[in-house]
Amino acid sequence: MMFRKPSVLGCLSLKLSILGAGLALPLPVSAQTESTDVGPTGVFRFTVTLNGRVTSRGLIDTGATSVVLCARIAKLLGSNTGEAVELNTANEKLFGYRINITSIRIGKIFLAAVPAIAVETSVDCDEILIGMSALRKLRRVVISGDKIVLFGVARHPKTRRE
Repeated sequence: MMFRKPSVLGCLSLKLSILGAGLALPLPVSAQTESTDVGPTGVFRFTVTLNGRVTSRGLIDTGATSVVLCARIAKLLGSNTGEAVELNTANEKLFGYRINITSIRIGKIFLAAVPAIAVETSVDCDEILIGMSALRKLRRVVISGDKIVLFGVARHPKTRRE
């Protein structure tokens, strides 16, 4: 039996089909997902619940390092004031302090122990910024065209609560 060395094109085709097969695999049934379309202002927003008691609009920002909320909401959560920080935004410098949010719920997705920054602001703060300190806890974030899909972390069957 003779073996031929595969062509470069053949190897590339094989690699692409393996990659394609990986993308086609469905996520486990236990993975929670939430999706939304882009809003009229060109951003993605979800309703979020912090620590099981404060509900707010959450703006998804993959360019933000942290979850950011106003000090008024942090006080409603009962968060302790942590290390002072300075934030450089596109428009201004803000001053705040580090806090830890016990939980953030985005629909069916539950995130625990999320680092955040509370900022002192005179502006009405009815929205929080969901930055990478929360988004990196997700299994996957997919933005395609005008839609975003958040994939929560699948729970291990042994740690699942009934």
